[in-house]
Amino acid sequence: MKKRFLTAALLIILLLPATGSKAQCPGGWTAAQTNWDWLDYLVNGGNYAPTGNYPGVPAALAATQAFALGTNRFTIAYAGGIACTLGENVTHTGEAGSFATGADVQYANNGTVTITFDTLVRNVQFSLYDIDVNQTATVTASDGAAAQVVNMVAVNGGVNLIVAGSPGLAPVATATAAAFANNLNNAALNVTIAGALTGVKTVVITIGGTAGDWWLSDINACVVKTFTNNYYLDARPFTGQNTYILATPDSNSVSYIDSATGRGRFLFSGNLAGDANSPDYVNGLAYDHKNHYLYYVHDFGNNAYNTRTIRMWDYNTESISALNFDVNTIGIPTFDIGVESAGASFYDGSLYFGVEAHNGSRNSNREAIIWRIDFNAAGTPYRSSQVFAVPSDNGGGTLMHDWNDFVLNNGILYDFDGAGTTTQDNYYHFDMQTGQMLQNYTTAPTHNVPRQVGNTWSGAIIWAYDSIGVYNGTGGVGAKLKIFGNSPNYFPDWAKGPSGFGRSGDAAGPFKPKTDFGDAPATYDPATGDPATHEMDSTIKIGVSEDREFAKKGVTGTEDTDNGIASLSVFDPGTQTYLVQVSVYNNSGSPARLIAWFDYNGNGVFNSSEAITPITVNSSSSQQQIWLWWPGIISSLPNGSFTYLRVRLTSVSNGMTTSNPTGFYDDGEVEDYRVLVDNFPLAVNMVSFEAALQPGKKVKLNWTANEDPGFISYAIERSSDSRNWQHLEFIAPAAGGGLQNYEEWDNQPLPGVSYYRLKMISSGNSRYSDVRIITNNTSGTDILITPNPAYESARIRLQRTTPAEAKIRVMNAQGAMIYRTTVVVNGTAYVDLPVSLWMPGTYIVQVITNNEVVNQKLIVK
Repeated sequence: MKKRFLTAALLIILLLPATGSKAQCPGGWTAAQTNWDWLDYLVNGGNYAPTGNYPGVPAALAATQAFALGTNRFTIAYAGGIACTLGENVTHTGEAGSFATGADVQYANNGTVTITFDTLVRNVQFSLYDIDVNQTATVTASDGAAAQVVNMVAVNGGVNLIVAGSPGLAPVATATAAAFANNLNNAALNVTIAGALTGVKTVVITIGGTAGDWWLSDINACVVKTFTNNYYLDARPFTGQNTYILATPDSNSVSYIDSATGRGRFLFSGNLAGDANSPDYVNGLAYDHKNHYLYYVHDFGNNAYNTRTIRMWDYNTESISALNFDVNTIGIPTFDIGVESAGASFYDGSLYFGVEAHNGSRNSNREAIIWRIDFNAAGTPYRSSQVFAVPSDNGGGTLMHDWNDFVLNNGILYDFDGAGTTTQDNYYHFDMQTGQMLQNYTTAPTHNVPRQVGNTWSGAIIWAYDSIGVYNGTGGVGAKLKIFGNSPNYFPDWAKGPSGFGRSGDAAGPFKPKTDFGDAPATYDPATGDPATHEMDSTIKIGVSEDREFAKKGVTGTEDTDNGIASLSVFDPGTQTYLVQVSVYNNSGSPARLIAWFDYNGNGVFNSSEAITPITVNSSSSQQQIWLWWPGIISSLPNGSFTYLRVRLTSVSNGMTTSNPTGFYDDGEVEDYRVLVDNFPLAVNMVSFEAALQPGKKVKLNWTANEDPGFISYAIERSSDSRNWQHLEFIAPAAGGGLQNYEEWDNQPLPGVSYYRLKMISSGNSRYSDVRIITNNTSGTDILITPNPAYESARIRLQRTTPAEAKIRVMNAQGAMIYRTTVVVNGTAYVDLPVSLWMPGTYIVQVITNNEVVNQKLIVK
């Protein structure tokens, strides 16, 4: 049986072309190439060697390096006397009939070079050059468990290289004593390893005989996985929602930019002040739109060579993550300027990060490299591989490459190289699967200088600087829109920018901001269209706070922070009416429209006939209380069932009508409520029911009712989520009936938000009162803002005895939110506010913890 398998393997190998071909791939496999023309084989000497000023390339990294092969990855390690001091070069040009052209890796001396693929590959092909003057070359391969057959062929007919044992498990090529010039192919070998049985995991090249120089060509192989097409498609905006990219105006902040209008909105601030290297900017943006992580770096500053950390801002928690990592620890070398780079992108589950390598004199003769950083199942970066490299400078004072930015889409790398002159500025299009440069557009005076770049969900590439425009794919940019954001509603001032800048220092994308969703059951937001959702605008909201999510989830009472309706009435179908009061806020300067839908027919859909007449809410600096009334409604909903109520508020200019219980709006809010249905007549009429938190953290319950004979009892019930209710106690009615007043206490209320109701019990029947809501902040947060008034800086000190997440928001005098962040307070935490970027005036600092909202005034001089 073994002989039959081996014979089949030999036949497959012998059928492959011997020379001059790329890997031929079976079904389900795709050809890939590692092309040394666009990579930098690192060396441990010259300007790459570690110094006291930068980490450079340590000997261990030079001896074992990692490179991408399409979506696959391999390490290449030399040992046993092998040396590599010149890396890849074009010194050897005798490549006719071989498997490659262009740059090759130059080695010296005898020993082994081991290539280890992360996952099995098929049909490996490469060439060895300059095996002459009595040198020997042996190649073996394995699938990780068993040896694989190797086919070795002398390119020039075997006159100067005698090959023995090929095809076989360890063929050997022995050179004659003749020496051949580097422009000849007399000393070249072609190697093919089909891996026909299972695949190829490792390849070992052993060089013996008389020691000398030799070269390794590009590596071709078949890989299983290809790059994902339309990777960003799930960032597609809702109908009517614009597409955004991220950008930083060369400062400590990041904004999201509307690609249709150029409007910039503040997203978050970095923590430059907390960095010992005193960096100047947030840079190197890359956004993982699936997990909502924004990767970035701090760059420039006093000790740029010490900046080796990639940082992460977590949009889920809206806080700077503790997941920071030193790139040197995963095999990425840094030099004079550390991780200073405006080049980064997130694609296909990996972070692609560019490291510049030039020095101040532009004579480093090093290359700028893009690295692929992979993450393990825990989301921790654990390895890297080199993807693309170009010379940073020419070694003689000329800058050759300087990343303005790059993006990736459908396996293509778009490198926007802004080295600073029309002869060195380039738009590169590089195929990461084939290793080939598809296009290289050099800018001319009629072209647009390569700048920052972010891509959209559809694959469009957005050029960004002080304006944005769509890259046309041929070295040009279409019509541009000026980035703006200098009104009170937006931040920062893109018209001039902090510190005098008014241009994007880096960009990323696609970005889809959180929105507020309705959370009634799924039938109320059919999958055939967009759900009810609103992009946040702090000037238009229902209640006093907003709820923002990435997707509709949960059901009312468990996932939301709806607070517009403080007292939700029970629906009694017998009255043929429903009335409830909602608190709304509109400080936008323009009228807003309020519409509510009440599903009184219980069909699981908000029909236009179930909507109130739209209400216009004029702009005001105060909360406004509005009654929602459904008169003359006929309902057959049974006693004890539930139905749902939806309330939406948005600008009048958005054109919302009663036919729009679902869909997207770019401001405002939506809130859903679960309404109890109860229509039994009882021998009691509830006049009032109130609940209030008293000193000492106790809840006082007061109610007044008109009682008739036959009334049995009140039952006090409490809930933490408005769905699951706990019985507290029974209260017998007062003697004599008629109008009665009651007062009871809950001496051990739940922490946070609690819901209270009364169950009124008569002979054979019962019904419920309206629900009352209490917020019991059991741990408390002490807040101190210093200095106040503030001039150049201000700091918030937060102190708690129990850990909690604190959401911090700053609103200006017009009610617009200009800053927000989230921190975890466990003891004492500090938040630095960028007040130097704000206009003089009065601001409200809002801190939200455990549903407790605390507002403090901050004056900026």
